[in-house]
Order: sequence, then structure tokens, then C-alpha cells
Amino acid sequence: MMPQVRYKGHTMSRHSNISRIGGLLTFLVVAASALPSITVHAISANEESAFCTNLSSLTDKVTGNMTTLITKLDITRASRDQTIAANRTKWEQDIAASRTKWDAKRDMEFATLTAKAKTDAQKAAVKTYQADLTAAIATRRSANDAARNSYRQAVDAALASQRSTIDGEVSTFKSSIATAEAGARTGCQVMPGSGASLRANYQLTLKSARQSFSIARKADKTSADQVKALAATRDAAIKANDAAFAASAKTAADKLKAAFKG
Repeated sequence: MMPQVRYKGHTMSRHSNISRIGGLLTFLVVAASALPSITVHAISANEESAFCTNLSSLTDKVTGNMTTLITKLDITRASRDQTIAANRTKWEQDIAASRTKWDAKRDMEFATLTAKAKTDAQKAAVKTYQADLTAAIATRRSANDAARNSYRQAVDAALASQRSTIDGEVSTFKSSIATAEAGARTGCQVMPGSGASLRANYQLTLKSARQSFSIARKADKTSADQVKALAATRDAAIKANDAAFAASAKTAADKLKAAFKG
């Protein structure tokens, strides 16, 4: 009987990082809400000037929170990159092990067929079958490797684009916060006794920056869909490669059967 040469692992990467990508997309939105908001109470003259007096410590706290968020983002990215690399290495190892297993099993079958061949025609047919099947397997493996590599390159490009988009949004967020802080400092220099209005403006600017950042992040949900589409393309290619191999293997097996019947 013709060996069924298959290997495990060609669909192991299906959507494996989608949940991680989704988490990365929402990470900064959720974390951004951690920036301190300033509750406006009934204002006295002393409280008005207190805003300007405490402005440096307040802006330091905001800057510290932003630094923490960026650090967490960097850690998340590094962890994701390590996971992707580790998964890919494992998939390649599993595929290699599976191929080695099937190669050994196929060699045993070739030896059995060779032993059964009695006539010169049968012996020649076994050699032809062995060559045809080996070539078909090599073709399928090469095509499936190419499909996986194309998928990975496209995923890497999508993730890099996503990273660039997030970096731009974070940069805009930071600039908005810096603008709010600069406006508050200038206001405190020009109108040190107008703490109530300065504080209200500062708080409003921070709120607007958070809202703009959140809207930008929610609008960018294309990466997960891209990965799904890329996985579907990869799987369709592998399915087509498997079908082509099956047809070639059947043709080789039919010729071998005919030689032994004759």
C-alpha cells in the first residue's frame, strides 16, 4: 500500500497570536485612564494658588504614569516577540520530527516493495515509484514551507505596522499632555492667583487627550482581522499543496500496481 505521507504542524500557527494582538491593542486605552484626574472642589484664594504651587509635583506624577505605561508597553512587546519566536521554533522542530518519522516509515515500505519485486519490470517500477513519490513529497514540503514563510513575513509586517501606529498615537498623547503642562505653567506665571480656572483648563486638556487617544486605539482593530485573513490564505495554499501531492502519489501508485499486475 502506498504510504500516506503527512506531517503535523502545518496549521499549528492558526490565530496563535490573535488574542495577544488584541490585548496589545487595548492595553494603552485601559492604562491611559490611570492618569490622574483632578477633582474641582469649592475654591478659596489659598486653594487657587495651591494649584500653581503644586503644579510641578502634579506634572511629575503624570509624567511618571506615562513612563510606567510606556515601560509596560515595551515589556509586552518584548514578551510577545519572544513568544512568537519560541512558537515558531517549536513548530519547525515538530515538523522536522514528523518528517523524519515518515521518511523512516517510507524507507521501510520501499524496502518491502523492493523485496516483493521479482521481475526486472517490477524492480524498475519500484524504483520509478520511489523516485516519483520522493519528488512529490519534496515538492509538497517546499511549497508548504513557502506558504508558512509567506504567512510569517506578512504577520511580521502587520505587527510592525501596528507597532508604528501605536507609537504615533502614544507620541501624540504625550505631546498633548506636554502642551497641557506648558499651558498650566505659563498660566501660573502670568496669573498665579487664577488657580481655579487654570486647574479646570488643565484637567479638561488631559481629559481631551485621553479621549482622543482612546478613540484612536478603538478605531485601529485591523491587525487581528489581517492575521485571520493571512492564516486563511496560508491554510488554503497548504490544502492545495496537499491535494496536488495526493494526485501525484496516486498516479505513482497506479503505475506501480499496473507493473505488479502485469
